[in-house]
Amino acid sequence: MLHHHHIQPKYLIGKDNSPDNLTPPISVQLHSALHKDLYDHLGNTEDLRAYKMLLGESLSGIMETPEYRKKISVALKGIKKPPFSEAHKQNLSKSHKNLKHTKNQINKISISLLGNKRAIGNAKLWIIIFPDGSEKEILNLKQFCKENSLNPTHMSNVAQGKFKAHKGFKCLKVNDNDKVNKTNIIQGNI
Repeated sequence: MLHHHHIQPKYLIGKDNSPDNLTPPISVQLHSALHKDLYDHLGNTEDLRAYKMLLGESLSGIMETPEYRKKISVALKGIKKPPFSEAHKQNLSKSHKNLKHTKNQINKISISLLGNKRAIGNAKLWIIIFPDGSEKEILNLKQFCKENSLNPTHMSNVAQGKFKAHKGFKCLKVNDNDKVNKTNIIQGNI
């Protein structure tokens, strides 16, 4: 199979398919060697990509190099992404329906939210009394209930005195003037 090679690469001057900018038909091996030579001299990853593609090799290693990522980052700097169209938003919504996070993903999300002051600021402090009588102060009743297969509404009713207990658990909401430092609870110091 024979190919034409652009003498002046397309990434330098744009798409110039004029006969003056094309070599006579050459073999795939020679075409890939020319791109490898251009990459060695100019260092442009486009030539490395062309070289690897012509030889049928994987491109994954190229995209993982720090220089490639830096180049993409610099190229995209200052460029605002256009807002999503309504059709795109609906497609995203459909694709995310019934999507279940793995426990690892949930932990990563949870850890990332710990640094979010707004998420921490809205969470309330609670004293949980376990069925065995032991007590623990927690931040975020809903999360605790999810982790322990409890119903947060029932636990809230227990705290309000509407129920005596839920599955043996009792809870009390810590008032603002009784609050301990939330950071200590988050870090497990309490």
